[in-house]
Amino acid sequence: MWHVILNALKVISGIDDKFELILSIGVIHNAITKKEFINTIKELYRILKNGGFVVLSVFTNDVITDDLKYVNDGVYDVLNRPSMVLLSKDEINKIIEDIGFYIEKKVDEHITDVGIGKRNVYTIRLRK
Repeated sequence: MWHVILNALKVISGIDDKFELILSIGVIHNAITKKEFINTIKELYRILKNGGFVVLSVFTNDVITDDLKYVNDGVYDVLNRPSMVLLSKDEINKIIEDIGFYIEKKVDEHITDVGIGKRNVYTIRLRK
């Protein structure tokens, strides 16, 4: 049986160790603070079953174009759009490992044009 939850970057109430697979594609970098970025990954860990997987795809700070202006602590203002959190791959990996995930595989990394600038997309498979 499939369970699908569409949720904002908030606490997912009443669910612990429930999911075998979580897909987070192009979501978490839309946090407005680094703390929210980290807390969202902690939520993924909390709701994932032991042995379960997360496929996580986020923008990194490896490509910074003119539409991005650094604010502080990984937060960038984006021209005519909400702010986002862009961290280095090393910092993302450390956060993930500190939370308790094992980085099982680097799935993909590529540069994409989002219309107002380019972004580095980093996709990894995590295991709890």
